[in-house]
Amino acid sequence: MFAGPVLLASCASLLLAMPAAAQPTSGTPVSGTSVGLDPEPEGLRIEPRQTDARGSVAFTGLAPGRYTVYLADVSTLKAPVRVSVRVSDGSGRPGTTRRVSEPIRPATGADKAYALDQTGRRLVVETPNPRPNGQGSGAGQQSIWVDLLSVGVLVPK
Repeated sequence: MFAGPVLLASCASLLLAMPAAAQPTSGTPVSGTSVGLDPEPEGLRIEPRQTDARGSVAFTGLAPGRYTVYLADVSTLKAPVRVSVRVSDGSGRPGTTRRVSEPIRPATGADKAYALDQTGRRLVVETPNPRPNGQGSGAGQQSIWVDLLSVGVLVPK
């Protein structure tokens, strides 16, 4: 007669006793993940780079153009992540405009996974062309900063 409430209370106490590390926290930086850029049009090869302890990676010295962001190996992810991208305005610092992807889920045996925007298309960012007089937006080195943040546990679709 009381077995149901006792069993429910026991299960609840077990869940509360689980270590916090077992439950990914949304917004936690994801380090050690390989991030890459595919330039458009194709031709230039850009080697993927690892995210640092802050979940960040910078691609500097880029030619003006369009770049698609991808994760080189999603089988290493422990939880779904969002990709946040900022582009330099030529000042050598990240710009203030951020493009954020839809969550990318871990996948066994998968390799490259492209970041997708809210419409389901590949997330493409553009570095500006330098202005002829070398002043203002686009002057100097072109850079793209990518941040990876966990989004916690997602319910399967």
